[in-house]
Amino acid sequence: MDISTNFSFELSFDKVRNQAENLARGDLLLHINGDLIWCQQEEEADPARGNEIKSVVNWTWVDLLAYLAKNWSYLLFEELYPLDLHPETPLELRRIAEARWRDASLDEDQIFDEDDEVCAFEKRHNLSSGLKGLYLPSVYIVREGHLAWVCVKDDHGNETPCKHRFKFEMIKEELLRVGNQIAYHLANSTHPSAIKAVNSWQQALESTSRKLISIRSGLSNAELKAIEQFAANDNDFWEVAGHDDSEILAAARLSPGSMGVSDKKYILQRVKAVPFRSTPILDKLSDECLATIPAYHGERPFIGGYAAALWLREKLGIKQNETFDPKYWLETWGVSLDYIETDEELEALAFWGRKHGPAILINKNGVINSKTSGNRTTLAHEICHLLLDRKGSLPFADAIGGNTPEWVEKRARAFAAELLLPRDLINAYLLTHLMLTDISSQLDAVDTAIENASSHFDVSTSLIIHQLYNYRSAEFSTEVRKKIKGLHVHYARETRLA
Repeated sequence: MDISTNFSFELSFDKVRNQAENLARGDLLLHINGDLIWCQQEEEADPARGNEIKSVVNWTWVDLLAYLAKNWSYLLFEELYPLDLHPETPLELRRIAEARWRDASLDEDQIFDEDDEVCAFEKRHNLSSGLKGLYLPSVYIVREGHLAWVCVKDDHGNETPCKHRFKFEMIKEELLRVGNQIAYHLANSTHPSAIKAVNSWQQALESTSRKLISIRSGLSNAELKAIEQFAANDNDFWEVAGHDDSEILAAARLSPGSMGVSDKKYILQRVKAVPFRSTPILDKLSDECLATIPAYHGERPFIGGYAAALWLREKLGIKQNETFDPKYWLETWGVSLDYIETDEELEALAFWGRKHGPAILINKNGVINSKTSGNRTTLAHEICHLLLDRKGSLPFADAIGGNTPEWVEKRARAFAAELLLPRDLINAYLLTHLMLTDISSQLDAVDTAIENASSHFDVSTSLIIHQLYNYRSAEFSTEVRKKIKGLHVHYARETRLA
């Protein structure tokens, strides 16, 4: 096994002399991308002198099996974070939850209840949380479509947190392998804890489809009942036969958490009404774009978003000063566009998969879509997901204003901005305006240039400011840069695009 690019356990068991005492004691190491994550440091080692010695962890691993059995369905199916929060990675969940709790409008009881939800989620997804009597660094695993976040945190603050993105199937197979390895070793144990863990593991592997639907959809029992009553004559309403996800489940999961059941029914009905479409040109573009964009190595999401947008403009022959028409290209590629009227929090729902789409449902009531510039941004945003995420984080759907994973949303926002108005283009446009004014009027010229650019390129003011801020041109005076920074701070608070 190539551990340099993988997530892998090495486990060997001590010789068993008495099955009544067999709790799967043995030596274990956990490798992530070539680094030893679960290991022990020898007492005589001195890291300051560069002679740090790491050895295997010798322990009883029945508790790891019990943890996997208890949380197997959540590790496999759960993608939504608690409290409708959208951290960029699992490591940011508690930080943004605590920021929420600093809101004076929340009472103490509500904060305690929400803290319990966050703690429960963290325990479900942290491999080390089930180990008793042993401290090992936290390893959080949270699925994201065809991918999974694997994040490492030393709760004693000894190491910098690490964030990795792996193929989900690889993570699943390795967890399944180590679970089966422990269970097989414990098969003849007569210790009550071992018997219980093995039985629980077997039951977890036989988990019912009902549990899958509940976790994957993100719907409460009451919502599931109401929606399934509406679809009483559809024996395969969720369309999961032989699979663990579908366009229908994804649409339910990614819709805003605050959306009422009637709106969710309406959305799912609209998704089910759209047939599958073949889009060979778009599929080829997607393959080429994915081959061009480097794999994730810890960089900020906007890096890939900008690179993909510039690649697409060049691929399509869009000149630097030419306005990009996302609607034209989506229709050229065979993507269905339609309008809906629903909860204003949802801007658009895009979906693609085995049975439906690719298609985009655009909400007429959405705040962004109420203007043509916002509508163009919405469509450009979805082009990013169609190109980059169907084989990764979003194999079935995306919802702007919903529960789409934050890392891919940040990348899509950067992509949409660069696709519609490249940073070097708006930089040159502003410089032209500044050159036509005297120094005393340059700050006013910034406002004029932004207003003219918004009209000329049909994009929002916030998108323009975002692009100018991220370009950080050295050609601007200190005063102009300060002005742009001030506008960016203002719009970062007021808009969803910043």
